[in-house]
Amino acid sequence: MHDMPDTDEADAAAERFWPEEYKWVIKNELKKIVKAGLEEERPFSAIYQRDYLDHFDTYEAFADRLAEGVIIGAENGADDILDEIHNRIRKNDSLPVTGLYAVYFYPQPFDEN
Repeated sequence: MHDMPDTDEADAAAERFWPEEYKWVIKNELKKIVKAGLEEERPFSAIYQRDYLDHFDTYEAFADRLAEGVIIGAENGADDILDEIHNRIRKNDSLPVTGLYAVYFYPQPFDEN
């Protein structure tokens, strides 16, 4: 693989970053809300009991890990839609349709099993 060109610098220069305040809201406020819902309603307690007791000491630790996954997805989704908005503004095109990137799973993503 030594013949592959190193594009890290060009990739980093082309990447647009969004304001840290947006990330702060997602990483802190959204995570608190998601984690509180997971701990209060315990929607994944059966899955935790069945499959993750050996990996996490408590359901709360498991819920924290789930909340981290939600946050990563939220950050990626925010990156995608902000990139789309930026590209459309640059091209003087109309803004994306509201909800285009939204997928609603909660509160009924799985059956009772």
